Amino acid sequence: MRSCDIINIPYTTLFVSIAWVLVASGCNRGEQAQSSDQKAIPSSEPASAAKGDTLAVMRQEIASAREGDVNWDAAWMLAKKVLIAYPEDKDALVEVAQVAYRAGHQDIAKDILVQAAVANNFLDESLVNRCVVAMIDAGDMFEAISFLERVVDAYPDRDKVRRLLCDLLIGAEYRERGFSHATKLIRQRKFDFTLLLAMDNHHRRKEENKSLDEMLKRNTDDRRASIGQARSMLDQSRFAEAGVIAKQILDRHPDFQPAMDIYGQALVASDQRDELEQWCVDRLVPLSQTQSLSWSGWITLGDWCRQKSDVALARFAYLNAVANSTDNPLAWSKLAEVSGDSEDIRHEANSLLKLRQQYIEFSKAQIGIGDVDTFLKLIPVIETLTEQGRLWQAEAWAALALTLPPSPSGIDEDAVALRMRIHQHRESILRRLNQNTPWRLASASPDTTISSDDLASSLAALAAKSQSDTARHVVSERNKFPFPDAPFTVDLRNEAVRRGVQFSGKTYEKLDQPGIPFYATLGCGGGAIDFDLDGWPDLYLATAGGRPGERQGAPNALLRNEEGTFRAVTVPTRTGDVGFGQGICVGDINSDGFADLFICNYGENRLLINCGDGTFADQTEQWLPSSDWNWSTSAAIADLDRDGLPDLYVTNYCAGTEPIDRRCDAGDRTEFNKFAGQARACSPTVFKGEPDWVFRGRGEGGLERVPAAYGFELDDAGRGLGVLVGELDENRGIDVFVANDMSLNHYWTSPPTSPSTSGITSTDHLKDDARIEKYLWLDASVSLGLAGNSQSTPQGSMGIASADLDRDGDLDFYVTNFMSESNTLHSKEATGGWRDETYGVNLTDVTLPMVGFGTECVDLNADGWREIIVTNGHVDLYSTRSEDAFYAQPLQVFQRISTGKFTNSEFEADGEYTSQHHVGRAMWTMDVNRDGRTDFAVTHQTEPVALLINHTPIENQTINVQLRGTQSGRDAIGASVTLSVGSHSEVQTLTTGSGFQCSNESVLMFVLPQSAEPNDTTLEVSWPSGRLQEFACGSDVRDWLLVEGDSDAFPITDAVR
Repeated sequence: MRSCDIINIPYTTLFVSIAWVLVASGCNRGEQAQSSDQKAIPSSEPASAAKGDTLAVMRQEIASAREGDVNWDAAWMLAKKVLIAYPEDKDALVEVAQVAYRAGHQDIAKDILVQAAVANNFLDESLVNRCVVAMIDAGDMFEAISFLERVVDAYPDRDKVRRLLCDLLIGAEYRERGFSHATKLIRQRKFDFTLLLAMDNHHRRKEENKSLDEMLKRNTDDRRASIGQARSMLDQSRFAEAGVIAKQILDRHPDFQPAMDIYGQALVASDQRDELEQWCVDRLVPLSQTQSLSWSGWITLGDWCRQKSDVALARFAYLNAVANSTDNPLAWSKLAEVSGDSEDIRHEANSLLKLRQQYIEFSKAQIGIGDVDTFLKLIPVIETLTEQGRLWQAEAWAALALTLPPSPSGIDEDAVALRMRIHQHRESILRRLNQNTPWRLASASPDTTISSDDLASSLAALAAKSQSDTARHVVSERNKFPFPDAPFTVDLRNEAVRRGVQFSGKTYEKLDQPGIPFYATLGCGGGAIDFDLDGWPDLYLATAGGRPGERQGAPNALLRNEEGTFRAVTVPTRTGDVGFGQGICVGDINSDGFADLFICNYGENRLLINCGDGTFADQTEQWLPSSDWNWSTSAAIADLDRDGLPDLYVTNYCAGTEPIDRRCDAGDRTEFNKFAGQARACSPTVFKGEPDWVFRGRGEGGLERVPAAYGFELDDAGRGLGVLVGELDENRGIDVFVANDMSLNHYWTSPPTSPSTSGITSTDHLKDDARIEKYLWLDASVSLGLAGNSQSTPQGSMGIASADLDRDGDLDFYVTNFMSESNTLHSKEATGGWRDETYGVNLTDVTLPMVGFGTECVDLNADGWREIIVTNGHVDLYSTRSEDAFYAQPLQVFQRISTGKFTNSEFEADGEYTSQHHVGRAMWTMDVNRDGRTDFAVTHQTEPVALLINHTPIENQTINVQLRGTQSGRDAIGASVTLSVGSHSEVQTLTTGSGFQCSNESVLMFVLPQSAEPNDTTLEVSWPSGRLQEFACGSDVRDWLLVEGDSDAFPITDAVR
């Protein structure tokens, strides 16, 4: 048990087992005709000729022609007789196979070799290898798999054969079958890192497809070899293409399980509801009756049940998926989504997803050296596996870690200490491990409440439901805005210079050249702040420079909005922070009625308190418990615990200073990579994430770090970039949604059972202990479907936008992601969670080539439907076509059309900004000129800040609402407002955080139907304190201030229209 034998099977980054066999074969299907002087397949030892002279005659025929041409056709005629005479003689059969091959009958030769191996009962290992070579040479990979399974059944201790079989099964997408062999190899101490990583990879194909493509060329009748392409298409969100390939396989091989799995997943992801229903009814439901459905098939069946609004049946299906694949994070996360508040299920799903993330991060490290970086990625894997009771795997990882040689650069005491930590951990595992130890000691075992006997009738009744009974969206009956008849043209004009905004937020001096360091890739943010309360939104803009943390950058800028034109007031307001600026947070942190500024820096953050006299004071040391050095990106000020005091949530990115100094190589030179060998920005997974910070307000002033009793599991660092805070779901209480880069997103919420969710009266501030008792938090991202995409896969998430995009009365989320991932639309479901609906509304393909950063959901033309606006831009220059072909990218605006799907908007032809590409970063909303339309500020890497004024013609009147709390927090974050006019009503909730490194103007904009009478308008506010108030807004004023406790609505000013 204290040593491990690492099998040296050629297996680099791709599906190399086939390649290994192909190399061993030395054969090419295109070279069937061979000259007589080529060496024949080596003969085995002569067989006995006791049954006659047919074998001797055949040998004589070949031997007599040694010095000339062998007539292989004649030899083959003789060999047929030998085959009849010696059907179970291994040596004779091998010689006959050799003749058949030389005569051009490769398929027959392969079959005879297999016959020989069977006759020999697989004793001759070299013959077994020759059989596999012949099968691969013929393109019969799946026949080779079946053959190897017979060999392994006969000889369980043949580790190399089992490993080859394991690799072939995984490469052919028979992953569960491959994993069963992997577990045996680990128990037999025959493993390497490749095997350990592969056996838990349910979610994404890592094996290459070239070998499978070669199989398809050699054997065009076997379409199963295209399964790798189908899976790759699915992983790349090209769902329709994946479905087409899988269907082509099934047309030829209807029972090929991997194709069945991918076809079902593709139908769900591409929202082909009619085809999915037919597939479930015709194929999956019958298989479910015999319990012969795969875990993926059960998930597809569960997804179909959810579409049909039968959560109980969906849960039953997901339970069966878990039973079929007990360590599958996707199966557990699906189950968590329909299991309410089940803590055990949520914990199991989170634990498995965390392990998968740790695998991903380790796989991107430079494996081979036992240095600090490698050990720091190995230790979490070992510890998580141990916590899950998977001692065999934990010990295997630890054993391999201890075989890694030290760094050749010399002894590193930190690496030595980490190696000793791993050694001690392994010793503790070995004390618990013996040959009778089960593969996993214990795991959550949820019970189903639906019997198998009821399954058939339940599924039949579900299938009888028409699609109209389970509509994709149930638009509110009181919504008076039909889907738009036709797309409209968007008119956004950059008027920054004309309006006095000339500012560039730069993180690096050479942002227009390849080789941008990682720490400079995020750009700088900003926000809207009415610091002087004159009703006109002002601009605060961040910049950076020099080395992060040294506070040697250019100063940030505050620009005062003077009736639509901006003037710099940075110096007199004392707001010119010189830190390495990232995100900007605006909020009233001290509840004095004036908006304050929290500046997220790479270094020390700063808190600037608005003095109310046109100046700000740096109160960082007085308010924050410590001036910790960190890479903070975004923040939000809100009353998180509903005690009436503002709190602060800060997202943090990567830890320490390593992201400043470390560079990574651009990779090998290819047709599309002309920067090979140059130092480039590393992937964020190279660096350890930094946990977010949560501070709560104190009654006597200042902030304090939230204690562990609050429930925030902030040790699960997520590399936070974007944040959104508000009452985001149907439960009372503030929620925090965090977009994490290459880690699972967070959705911090207070569970419905928490006493706080019944509403806390904030007139008397609670003592510390009481406050802790009344507010506990949990991360519900997995159970609510917000951890990643539809497969719960972490993405390179950055920006977050929210709105009721389908007008069904609840909040939907739009999250921007990295290139090749597509942005994600999370649509709220009636069951309480969110569903990835990106593909179904036509938003996948249009964002796959982009790197999305800032995003907002606004109604540009006041037609009642929100558009999605995204600013894009790559992190570095990678293209060979032109220096900025992929670096600069277009601004995108997606609008609803009559089908309910989205389309990419057209812009006015004379729009200079919208006709060009940009390297966009942060984007936030504000009504710059107070004309009732929503405008935007956008920061960039290679150009000044843009001020995009909305000139799109509007179709209806609007009402803009601002809120002020008294018993609630002053900013009233989490309040919801219901507008009612005639038979029309609409609900909106006030949020903050605003997504990526920015702060929007804190205004709710409502659109009135054309048939509405403005004098009949009422606004009902549900304040965070629990108070309900109704305000009458019966005049032509369109900008209102609603104050908690006051009976009247206050008109702010007459809007310029």
